[in-house]
Amino acid sequence: MSYKPYKVPKNNNIYSRGNRQGRNNRQNSLKDDRIKLFGFRSGVSYKMILAILYYGFMTFYIITGIYGEIKYYTFEPMDVVLFVIKYIFFFILFFSPAIFLSDFKYRDSIPLFKRRTAGASITGLIIIWMFCYLMVNINIYCMSDIAEYISENLTKVKHTFIDNEVLPVNNSVDIKPTLKNITGTISNVRLDSVISTAFNMSRNSIIVYIENGKVFVNGKLITSNGYSIKENDIISVRGLGRFVFNRVLKETKKGRNLISIDLYV
Repeated sequence: MSYKPYKVPKNNNIYSRGNRQGRNNRQNSLKDDRIKLFGFRSGVSYKMILAILYYGFMTFYIITGIYGEIKYYTFEPMDVVLFVIKYIFFFILFFSPAIFLSDFKYRDSIPLFKRRTAGASITGLIIIWMFCYLMVNINIYCMSDIAEYISENLTKVKHTFIDNEVLPVNNSVDIKPTLKNITGTISNVRLDSVISTAFNMSRNSIIVYIENGKVFVNGKLITSNGYSIKENDIISVRGLGRFVFNRVLKETKKGRNLISIDLYV
């Protein structure tokens, strides 16, 4: 009969697997409990200080802007809507790093940002910045000789203050209106006669526009249908359009005046 030495059984702890799972769960819970806000995720001191300064300055800027407009201006219903929309875009623009780069669950459902790579994140931020910038900025195109006047006097729209600047000449856009040349004969160079020729309407119907205060010559309200028109005058009629009275070309054999008009189309 052979003798077999006794082997000590291995200490197979049936709870070891559960212990590993428990440690993983504790680690995951600690990981979930960390600060997820952009700038505070790493716990590095200088990054946190910069983040505090950035968020603090942006919060101060928005709060003071809202407080100033609410305190010093009276809003109509439409102004309130525009006011809210404007500051929504300001908030998204200023706090875009915190909104889109923080480790919150909704980030995984946003295109570009769910990839969590530097290139995709920077591209996403640039797109958001451009969109918000376009929503809160408007370009006004005008003649160069009145650009400075508009810049100095256009300081607010309704109750909202605005900033503006005159773009350099090399960035300006050459805008030329489309004009349609019209010729016709009239007995006298009067306001009602010239307008009726420009819009091919009767003088009686034009008189109604003049008497109702809808006719302007060079920006000045004219209520007299016998007003004398001069060369290069710009006549505007609300509801009909605008045209330039060029000049009297010649006098016909019947003693009428052949005139030239450029109608804005």
